[in-house]
Amino acid sequence: MSDPTHPHSGGDQGGGGGDTYDPTAGDEAYFDDSEEEWDAPARGELTAAADTGSSPARGTREIDYAAMGGEESELAGAKVAIVFTFPNGSHDAPIHRQFVMGITVAHLKAFLEDTIGLPYDRVSLYLNQGSYLLLDPLSLNDCPFEPAVENEVRVIVAAA
Repeated sequence: MSDPTHPHSGGDQGGGGGDTYDPTAGDEAYFDDSEEEWDAPARGELTAAADTGSSPARGTREIDYAAMGGEESELAGAKVAIVFTFPNGSHDAPIHRQFVMGITVAHLKAFLEDTIGLPYDRVSLYLNQGSYLLLDPLSLNDCPFEPAVENEVRVIVAAA
């Protein structure tokens, strides 16, 4: 569909129509978000599930692994057991949880913030007795986690 008033619709510019970039149109014309997109309600919702672990009762974003379908389950990866330890005393007892290899380190930090209130931006996570720093954008697949064993993740909270 061609619109001669839109700089990227092809208009009367030749070339058989289709979306064509017009470098003279400027960024405002190229990066136009419709108000309908911004005003539309979000699809899907984050729901708070009750925490069933040993941490205080507080809502957290839980992934329902049992509800995952075949392809979704395959993409999520193998289940991995993690025990969070707190060598600097930021929490009194280890937390044992099961995740999937496809989640990110950022998800682990968000889990700790949601369940025991540790400030996300001050938390550092270490694997293998503290020898391997876990970086936020990495998935557990990118790190040396082992699905068949309980992996210890040391949680260090920086001073405020």
